[in-house]
Amino acid sequence: MTRARDVANVLSTATTLATDTETAAAISSHNSSTTTVHGITDTAALATSTSLSSAISTHASAADPHSVYLKESEYVAAGKNKIINGDFRIWQRGISFSNVSGYAADRWQFSWGGTSTSNITREDLPIGSIPGGNESLYFARYTRTTTVGDDYLLQRVEDVRTLLGKTVTFSFWAKANVATTISQVYGATSYGSGGSAGSGFGNFSGIAIGTTWDRYSFTGTVESGVGKTIGANSFTELVFKFGTAMGNIVVDIWGVQLEVGSTVTNFTTATGTIQGELAACQRYFQTILNSSEAVNNFENFGIGLVWATNRVLYNRIIPVTMRVAPSISLSAVGDIAIENSTVGAVTATNHDSFDQSPRNFSGSFYCAGTPFTIGQGARLRANGTANARIYLAAEL
Repeated sequence: MTRARDVANVLSTATTLATDTETAAAISSHNSSTTTVHGITDTAALATSTSLSSAISTHASAADPHSVYLKESEYVAAGKNKIINGDFRIWQRGISFSNVSGYAADRWQFSWGGTSTSNITREDLPIGSIPGGNESLYFARYTRTTTVGDDYLLQRVEDVRTLLGKTVTFSFWAKANVATTISQVYGATSYGSGGSAGSGFGNFSGIAIGTTWDRYSFTGTVESGVGKTIGANSFTELVFKFGTAMGNIVVDIWGVQLEVGSTVTNFTTATGTIQGELAACQRYFQTILNSSEAVNNFENFGIGLVWATNRVLYNRIIPVTMRVAPSISLSAVGDIAIENSTVGAVTATNHDSFDQSPRNFSGSFYCAGTPFTIGQGARLRANGTANARIYLAAEL
């Protein structure tokens, strides 16, 4: 039996082997009986090999062949958003910062005008406040009660190469206590120390915002960088400017996103997960002792070796590998106690650190007098205060 007859037997209800004549008749009947076989009533709708080839060619050559099937506005993916902590969930340094330049929410740097009365605070975000924002806990609030100089809120994206030559869209949700106009939102490149001069992009001024949450988006093109020299610690930054013309004001911000392309898409954090976002923040800053989060004010920091009668030497593994070897600082040296079973607890009077790397560091705590015996062990802990902190910073 030929293969044609095999096909005919499948298509036909006959129980005997099909002849060539019966095969041809069965195929003809199958092709014409499109209503019962395929549910197609218009035989003209059946694609020919020529029409299929044409469709495949058109699909393959399209600039975005899947635009009909993948709704870009609904796509969520880790790495899409270049802004870390765009939902303001992570605040390792504290939750309120007044009249000072420095970092506030993780990765967010506040540049204070110097003579205005201004602050950045963490505020609760009620469920349902922002479409798509139900999983977020907080937003950032900028408050100015005395206006003298301009203030800025900005984030630096590591490595200027990340966005060179690309069209980018930045977006954010905002509202104010009264209708106002944000002075400026813009991006800028920095080629790092020893590198070429950077330039601005996407400079948008006079952004009118109302008293209820709304989303704002802008598109710009980053310079190509061709012919530029890239030095150490290069970055691309996104900046909000609160100029003096805004006067005394309260502005709330959430869901900041910087993405490649000319279309604004649904907000997502840089990593797409809570733990991932914390780890991304910890690449630049970590608090490895935070006694306010402990069950008491005596949280353990580590174990050390008595190196001298007034000195305890320790080594510490950093939980998340940092961008570069971090600088080490303390809330106050007296917030740390040195303790062992022979001497009891003694307040630290000095601290130094050395042998820093992105993965670990060593240090020494010192105390008054000479109470310890060389070679003994000692515990390092918070000194009965909720304020005890040890900070590791590797910011851009």
